[in-house]
Amino acid sequence: MARLNSDGSVDGNFDPKPSSNVLSIATLANGQIIVGGSFGTIGGSGGFIRNRLAKLNSDGTVDASYNPNVNAAVEVVAVQADGKILIGGSFSEVGGVARNRIARINIDGSLDLSFNPDSNGRVDTIALTPNGDILIGGGSTNAGPHQKRLACGLTG
Repeated sequence: MARLNSDGSVDGNFDPKPSSNVLSIATLANGQIIVGGSFGTIGGSGGFIRNRLAKLNSDGTVDASYNPNVNAAVEVVAVQADGKILIGGSFSEVGGVARNRIARINIDGSLDLSFNPDSNGRVDTIALTPNGDILIGGGSTNAGPHQKRLACGLTG
C-alpha cells in the first residue's frame, strides 16, 4: 500500500505496512482511511492485528480503537453519507456475528446489527446512489428475502 502525491511521486512518509493484500480503500470526511483486504496485521512489526479491515489516520498510522474483525477477505469498502462503512467480500462473520458477504460497520467499528442483506455469493463491488440505495454486484444470485434484489439494489 502506498500513497502518491499529486505529481505521481510516492509519499515516503506514508507506510502502513499491511501483512498481505489491500483490495479496497475509501476515505472518510475527516481524512481517515478505511482499508479492506486479506491482511491479518497492519502497522509493520509490532503492528496491530486487524483481520481484513482497518482504519488508518491520515498519516498512515493505525486507529487503535477500530477493530471490526472480519473472518475472510474484504473485497470492497464504501462510505455512506452518514459515515457508516459498507463492506463486501467472501466473509461469513464480522466481530463474531454471522454476516454473509456484506455488512455495514458503524463509524466506531461496531457492526450495524440492523443491516443484514445475507448475500448468497461473494460481493465484489458496491455503489451508492444519491437517494441512499446500495447497489451490489458479484457472484451472488440472491440477497435479502427477495430474489433478484441484487438487480435493483438495496435500500439504506
